[in-house]
Amino acid sequence: TTAMRKAALMLLAMLMTLLMLSERTESVRVCASNLSSGNDQAYHEAGINQLRGLNVTLAAVQEFNYGNNSPAALRSFVDQAFGPSYDFYRSDNTTYQIPNGVVFDRNRFRLMDNGTWHSPVIFNRGFPYTRLHPLLADGSDDKSSPSLFIVSLHLSTQSSKQTVEAQRVVELIQEYYGVNSLTQVTDYLIVAGDFNANSGQSQVVRIFVEAGLLDEPVPVDQLGDSTTNQPRSKRHDFVLQNQLLLATHQPTVFRPASLTTYPDGLVLDTRIFTPISAIFPAQQGDTGVDGMQHLAVVKNYAI
Repeated sequence: TTAMRKAALMLLAMLMTLLMLSERTESVRVCASNLSSGNDQAYHEAGINQLRGLNVTLAAVQEFNYGNNSPAALRSFVDQAFGPSYDFYRSDNTTYQIPNGVVFDRNRFRLMDNGTWHSPVIFNRGFPYTRLHPLLADGSDDKSSPSLFIVSLHLSTQSSKQTVEAQRVVELIQEYYGVNSLTQVTDYLIVAGDFNANSGQSQVVRIFVEAGLLDEPVPVDQLGDSTTNQPRSKRHDFVLQNQLLLATHQPTVFRPASLTTYPDGLVLDTRIFTPISAIFPAQQGDTGVDGMQHLAVVKNYAI
């Protein structure tokens, strides 16, 4: 009957809608975060404010220190800066004075693997990596998506040591995947953090680019400045990705979108970011506090 056909069509439409929702892609916001401040190379209110306001999905965190660094203290930091649905991996070598780490939303990713590689030239930090798999809205694996591999870096301030570290990171990723080139990796791949480079043309960046990672697009602040140190003179911090992930890149958007859309990603300088209410609870002076040496770098991807 006509009524039965209409009911069947309505049911089909509902099922198709549910299917589309289950297969939807959402923007994943990735951040390089060396936002420690003060004189103890640890996170305080200014850095926490910025991370919370940026609403990050996945972060490469440098100088991952908070309070007494007990499990309870680190859990408190992640809850404040990201939220209770976030898990983290922090280099667990107790000799590291300024460890790196990765923070991710477990509602968006399932943890597959993590670990830390040691720097060949610096002994107070390592190269933590995390392999994740994207989840659908119902919490199941997105079988249509590649997994995602991220390495959190804080490289030496000396260019000669940076290049040794960068080359070793490339070698370690290739060894992990059993490939001869990063272009052969079939996962989404991110290398992010504080490279202590001077610019995108620095040798340390060229090593990663020549190996198959891409330094594009280049995030900027509201004035078009891509530098990431507090005095705004050098580009220290990066979010590099492979071509597979670059194909999913999206603008970084806050509310109101008419004022706060960044097609290439954002370098957050709260001193000039307007309206500051768009990234509450961040405050105008957060990036200018004593000991805040770096700015956050953000990119978005449709994963």
